[in-house]
Formats: sequence, C-alpha cells, structure tokens
Amino acid sequence: MESVSTSGSWFDKIKKEISQTNGDIEMLAQDITARKTENNRQLIQLLKGIDFVSSGLSSEILNKKTNPNQWCGDLQYAVEILISHLEHDTPRGDDIDISEIDRSLYLIARMFEGAVIHGEVETAFAAKAGLMNGFFNIRNNVFSLDDNVRDNYMQACKKYLDSYYLYIAVKNIIDKSNENLHRKQANLSKEFRKLEENKDKMAYMITVSPELVDQLSVIQRQSYLQSHFMWTSEMVDLYRMLVEFRITQSGLLFKGYLLEAEEKRIYFYQEIAAKLEDIVRTVPVAEDPDILLKLQKMMEGTISKAEKIDNDFDVLGNMMSEFDKKLQSIGRSRQQSKMVASTWSDIEKKTGGQS
Repeated sequence: MESVSTSGSWFDKIKKEISQTNGDIEMLAQDITARKTENNRQLIQLLKGIDFVSSGLSSEILNKKTNPNQWCGDLQYAVEILISHLEHDTPRGDDIDISEIDRSLYLIARMFEGAVIHGEVETAFAAKAGLMNGFFNIRNNVFSLDDNVRDNYMQACKKYLDSYYLYIAVKNIIDKSNENLHRKQANLSKEFRKLEENKDKMAYMITVSPELVDQLSVIQRQSYLQSHFMWTSEMVDLYRMLVEFRITQSGLLFKGYLLEAEEKRIYFYQEIAAKLEDIVRTVPVAEDPDILLKLQKMMEGTISKAEKIDNDFDVLGNMMSEFDKKLQSIGRSRQQSKMVASTWSDIEKKTGGQS
C-alpha cells in the first residue's frame, strides 16, 4: 500500500498493524504483472477459489439479496459477476501497464476471501464494494482514455484504491476486535459467576455453622498480623478466603475496565472507518484534473482526526496504568483489614443478615 506523508503516530501504527496482519497477501500481490491478460487469469483463479460453502458467515448473511431474482446472495453474486466479466474481457490494453491498480484489486480480493472464510461481515461487504467499484468504475475506464489524461487518472485511481484497501483493513480490525471482545466478555461473565458461587458457598457455611459467625466477626475487625497467635487454623483459612475473594473481585473489575477500554478503541476504529468511507465514495473521474489533490486533502483530514482521537486514548492508557499499579498493591498486610471488611459485608448480604 502506498504511503501517505504524515508525521502522526496513528498512521504509522495502523500501517504496521495492517502489514503484520496482511504480510502474506501483500507478498503474493507482488506477482501481479504489467500484463492485463495475465492478471485477469490470476484474479479469476483467486475468485473461483472462494469457498462460500465452508464460509464462517451465517446463512442469513450469505443469503442476503438486493434483488430477490438473484440465484444466490449478494456476496457470491458479486463474485460470479466479476468472474464472468474477467473471462469475457478482451486483450485490449495489454500494452498499458495497470499493475499498480491490479495489485490493489488483488489485495482487496484477498481481503474478501479471508472475510468469507473467517466470517468477518463488515470486511466482506466493504471488500465486495471495493471490488465492484475497482473493476467497473476504475479499471474499465483506463483503456478508453487519451494518453494526455491517463497518467493523472491512474495516479488518482491508485491513491483511491490505497484508501479503499486501508478502509477494508480498518473494517477487518473492527471485525476481529469485536470477536475478541465478545469472547473476553463471555469469559469474564463466567469468572464473575464462579466468584459469586464461591461467596454463596461461604454464606451457606455461615448459616449452617453459627460458631463461624463469631470467628468472622473477629476477623473482619483485625488483621492476621495483629493477633495471629490467637487464631485457629479455621480462622486462618477463612481469613485467607476473604482476602482471596477481594483480590479476585478487584482483578475481575480491572479486567472489566480493560474491556471498556477495548470498546472505546473499537469506537476509535469505527470513527476512522466512517471517515475513510467518505473518501471511497468519491470515485476518481478522468475529467477532474484536481482529483489527486482532493483525495490527498481528504486523507490528511482523516489522519488529523485520527491523531486527535488517538491522543485521547493515550490519556486513557495512562489512567489504566495507574489503576493497574494500585491493583498490584492489593493483598499487602496493611490493606488486608479493609479488604476483609468489604468482603465480609458481601457475605453478610448473602446470608440475609443472619450473621
């Protein structure tokens, strides 16, 4: 993907993340040649290899149709149209080097293929739109232009397709981040349920063992270091359980705050994707000699907005680091009394005040 000149940190980070994720397909795209006929062959092979039968996308998404008369859903229908278009393409223009355009279209096709395999909905539809635009509104126009306007138009098309590739890649980050977030949220809910189950068990122990009530009343008023020589082994175990409950709960709360930060990070990407979507709606036209400048200004505006949002996340990150430091101090002896008292209050509520 062509680089855009910027001193900002966001664009460098996003390019690095995309390169790490898409390194393999970016390497494969280097096989695209200067001959349109050869590139058509590679693109047809790629498109025919997309497996909709084993797709990770839901049947609802796969069967979604803009036109009810289509024999298949929009995603597969677009692929069939593109294959037919490329198979019936003429050798006209084989002497014109459109390798830069074809390389971008190849990358978008690979992104589309991966989205179908892994069930990444936003990526799939963004890539489908990019392919349809790229072939029918960009590539087809190159060969009918006069030489005096073709070079400027092709440069604008390359920059446009670079923006489209970036847009799809950001959509892909959103898809993967959402899937990861939902998995972590589900795991966190399980951990919270397990903690509450353990508290319920202790509450039950208290209700069936009245002698524990007096012991716990003593525990919640003093620390082990203050009077450990008076404690029974049962009191030590109970004290340890109360402290561990509080540490576990604090750790789970911190995980929850981290997930909230991830949600905000996804929002950041969604904001950038929306700005990039505005850019890709502006399809280059050969008659506009200023299209390159317009695209550049739109991209610079997007990068500027991204930098501002990213700076806000740096502030959030510093706050989370401070919170993490405080969490690491939990469990030290001077703080255990407060921790035990807090957990004891939770247990009392579960017993209905019987203690």
